[in-house]
Amino acid sequence: MALARFKALNVDSSEDSEGDEENPAITREALEEKAAAQYRDILVLQRNKKWKEAEAEFKELLNSDVLNRVSGTVNYVSGRIQPSLIHLKYCLLVNLGHVLIETGQIKEALDSYLQAIELDDRDLNLWYRIGQTAIKIPNLNLAAYALQEALQCNENHWPSLDTLITVLYASGNYMSCLYHIAEGLKLDADFFKGIAFCQKIFKEHPSYERDFPLYYPECKLDDTVLTRDIRSEVDETSLDKLIEEADQLRSKHVAQTRCKQNDEYKLETFRPEAPLPKKCWVAVGRTLLQIYARLKEEYPKASFLRLIDLGEEAKDEKEEDKEEKKTDYDWYDADDDDNSDDEVAKLTEGGVTGNNEPGGVDGSAAAAEEGVNGAVRASKRRRSSPSLLDQWMYSSKRRSARVRSTACGRRGDEPSLARSLRQLLPEYLWPSREAAQWALASGGGGGDESMDTMDLYRLFETKDNVSEQMPASNVLSYNERTKLIKEEKYFNTDKEVEDVNHFIKENNLVNILTLITSYVKTMAQKWDLHWSPALIAIYIKVYKLVRQHYPEACQSEPLDAASAAAVLLYGELLLDRWLANGKQRATPSPLSGSLFGGDFSSLSFGNLAYVCANECQDDAEFV
Repeated sequence: MALARFKALNVDSSEDSEGDEENPAITREALEEKAAAQYRDILVLQRNKKWKEAEAEFKELLNSDVLNRVSGTVNYVSGRIQPSLIHLKYCLLVNLGHVLIETGQIKEALDSYLQAIELDDRDLNLWYRIGQTAIKIPNLNLAAYALQEALQCNENHWPSLDTLITVLYASGNYMSCLYHIAEGLKLDADFFKGIAFCQKIFKEHPSYERDFPLYYPECKLDDTVLTRDIRSEVDETSLDKLIEEADQLRSKHVAQTRCKQNDEYKLETFRPEAPLPKKCWVAVGRTLLQIYARLKEEYPKASFLRLIDLGEEAKDEKEEDKEEKKTDYDWYDADDDDNSDDEVAKLTEGGVTGNNEPGGVDGSAAAAEEGVNGAVRASKRRRSSPSLLDQWMYSSKRRSARVRSTACGRRGDEPSLARSLRQLLPEYLWPSREAAQWALASGGGGGDESMDTMDLYRLFETKDNVSEQMPASNVLSYNERTKLIKEEKYFNTDKEVEDVNHFIKENNLVNILTLITSYVKTMAQKWDLHWSPALIAIYIKVYKLVRQHYPEACQSEPLDAASAAAVLLYGELLLDRWLANGKQRATPSPLSGSLFGGDFSSLSFGNLAYVCANECQDDAEFV
């Protein structure tokens, strides 16, 4: 069976030899020689001024497999170029640029030159050609860069120096222009063009005569340059022509730059995926947060400062849908604020029934008990994982099977880590939550676990759990807040819809930063109204975005009255929310952190004090 795997030698050799004869191997040298021969043929077309044919042949050879895969730069050996495919590609790109200039394709020629310079950046003549081509577009920034690179290759290259002075003068870079004029005067004391430009700069901008020696101490312009009457030595027409050409080049450059900015940097319009579900401030704020998140996600592929189009009308709603839909002050989303205590306020409010109907004084005790138990259950669900000290405390509640005997009735005989800790610590260092339990355990008294003892323990435990989540006494309950909002007759009324429409009309087709800034300033004017928890949470989120882009430490000008009102309202809402539930949860205060950190920077106090002293002296409510 093993012999079946072998074949005759003459069969394999004959098949291989026939395959080699049919498909002979093409070496790399052969491909290079073929490409070089094609290049020489194209040069003949170029010498005969057959521009279209030469352009097509150049592009075809550059896109061939031989040259398309070539990468790297031209190598020099002992100061001489080493022939290679990379150098051949470089020559093709340079000559293609020459042909494109002859056919009037200036931008395409410049692109071809720039591709060639990436292969060999030592070519002085190519840098000079790039500068000359960039002037024709005109792109004075690229022209100045290319001509400066040419001078790096040879600092005495007069055509590059002469052209660079004109480009720098046209672009308004007078300080660099004066420097190169000084370099030109070192090479030629009768450099009349440089003298003419120098005198014109000093005449129009006298400060340069004083500041130039400070920037370039090694370059000194003699007083004879400033006082020399070159118009008596050279024809005035030729000097005026040089300055006029530079001024025309400047005008073309400015016009080209403006057109480029309008074409390439024109801001597009961003329309939200869905219109406002209803005309209310909660919907506007929530939509702004969604737009901000979407723009941030798409940046930098798309501009972050696109114009926002909010002009689309809200969807028409049926009358029966309007009745069933929640009102503005009850329209709350869990994503608005994770730390809101509104739901707890609903449960812990006295006399709240299962369907959120106020029971009043005559409400059922079962409903009230259900509300309290619901709050306790909610607090237990939100409790964090037990700490190491809590685990030690809980270990005292576990009884070991070795001591669980009827003869051993004393709790003190139970070995536990909590009992050891209780014996080591003095009473004034005991945790407040476990003080009652530890006091009972330390009292000994045998194994009498009477009903009174257990009731006392449950009382302390329930008191601690409920007090952790109970809102502050100055926090309005859900029903109280709703009643006040209804009595004020603003939210969920035609007045709010009118204000929202006015806000959209005045702030339509602006960027997102302008929108969120206008939103917080507008809402700050409504500080004297009772807000829903959703609106409070949204305002805080939107203002944090404003503060992120306009931090207090970077404000060079004092705040205006509207911005100061927004800052003051933001601080009041933060403080109110922290006093309501954050303080009891050991949450850091809004002023915690460094001078510039925290939710509320301490620099804002100085800004508010300045506004109070200068702009809002007559506003007693603001002060």
